[in-house]
Amino acid sequence: MKKLLSIIFLGLLGLNLMACQSNDTPVYEDDVTINIGATAAPFTIPLLHMIETNAMGDNVTINLSQWTDPESAIAMVLDGNHDMVFLPVTVASTLYNRDVPIQILNVNVWGNAGLVTSNPDFNSWEDLRGQTLYIPLQGSANDAIAQYFLNQAGLTPGQDVTINYASVAEITQLLVSGQANYAIQTQPQTSAALKQNADLRIAFTLEQAWQEATNTNSMIPNAALTSLKPFIEANPQVIAHFNSEYAKAIQWTLDNPQEAGALAQEHLGMNAELVASALSQMGLHYVSGIDSKDQLTKYFEVLHNFNPNMIGGSIPSEELYYAGQ
Repeated sequence: MKKLLSIIFLGLLGLNLMACQSNDTPVYEDDVTINIGATAAPFTIPLLHMIETNAMGDNVTINLSQWTDPESAIAMVLDGNHDMVFLPVTVASTLYNRDVPIQILNVNVWGNAGLVTSNPDFNSWEDLRGQTLYIPLQGSANDAIAQYFLNQAGLTPGQDVTINYASVAEITQLLVSGQANYAIQTQPQTSAALKQNADLRIAFTLEQAWQEATNTNSMIPNAALTSLKPFIEANPQVIAHFNSEYAKAIQWTLDNPQEAGALAQEHLGMNAELVASALSQMGLHYVSGIDSKDQLTKYFEVLHNFNPNMIGGSIPSEELYYAGQ
């Protein structure tokens, strides 16, 4: 815990761009400030649109600060200075099982990762025996599910397969330069790597592997927007309004890829053209906390049977899921 709390947070971006608001936007009696922790990822783009259009109204200020890895994201949950934090769903479960009063407000990124390789003969997880696999964000949902599939293939990470962790940006460069031959990578960075190295291809997506393993058409839950119960209980109208506007902002992002790409480049340093071209593959999809319960529970059950530590030791109860829409 001390290690988590000692992480230095990146400065607030100070995004509070004003625009016209709709006539049905609630007006709160008191001014409200929402401090949100996020990172340069697909789920942040709809939030930028909300800020730009003043979607929450004149009484609400949104401050955005960036985390760089799951550990610094956890620190934002615990520091008392952040009201909402975007997290990998595995991290949200782990915190819940450590008695942190956290709830999932919505799940917003589903199945946006794949196994990228330069090996034209690579076809299955079994082919990774004796190889090195690069994975971004240790402890993330993609890390957990990749290790699950390796285990299903009879491979032990660290013995049969070397696992190297690096940032999403670092893995892109390793793939492009040919230093990495196998990697789990997310969009839009996958598209960026494929454009720069013609030898690379997506062997299969993690979602394809998941659907085959579970014999379902379900998506892999990846990232969620979370908050602590004291903030939720003190601000029920704000939470309900935020969820509603965020759902609309996701749809706007998908409908307006060029504008969304420009926002991502201006505020997150992401390549606008790349974001615009890859948006449809980023897995952006809004599901409220309570409506995501069944799919998340199935996902947590699979990971729990493999390694309970990946979700904090046990399958979370319904209390993890925010009951509003």
